[in-house]
Amino acid sequence: MLLGGKAILIVEDEILIAGLIEGMLQDLGCPDVTTASDLKGAFAAIGKYRFDAVILDMNLAGVSCAPVSCAPFAETLEKHAIPFVFSTGYMAPASPHRWEKVPLLQKPYFSQDIEAALAKVLPK
Repeated sequence: MLLGGKAILIVEDEILIAGLIEGMLQDLGCPDVTTASDLKGAFAAIGKYRFDAVILDMNLAGVSCAPVSCAPFAETLEKHAIPFVFSTGYMAPASPHRWEKVPLLQKPYFSQDIEAALAKVLPK
C-alpha cells in the first residue's frame, strides 16, 4: 500500500471536508493523519511532527493560495523537502507558476484521486 505507514498533514479550513479526507486517507492505509484549519496551525504542525506529505487547500478562510497567501507555507514545505499537493474547490485555479507541476486535487474528489496525487509526489 502506497500510504501504509505514512504521516499526512491535511491543511483544510472546512472541518467536514477535512474529516472526509482524513477518512479516505485512513481507508487507504494511512495510519497517521493530522489536520490544520489554517496556516498558523499548519506551521505549528510541521514544527512539531514529521510528515511524509501535505494536502494543502488553496483557499483557506476565503483567502486564495493562488497569488501569494500560502506561498510562505509551500516554500517552507519545499525547504524541508516535504512533498505536497494542492486541493481546491474552484474551477481551473491559477497556481503560482513556481508550483504549476504540483498535483492538484479538484473538489469533490475521491480516495483514488488522493492516492494518485500523492503517488506523484511521494518517493517510490
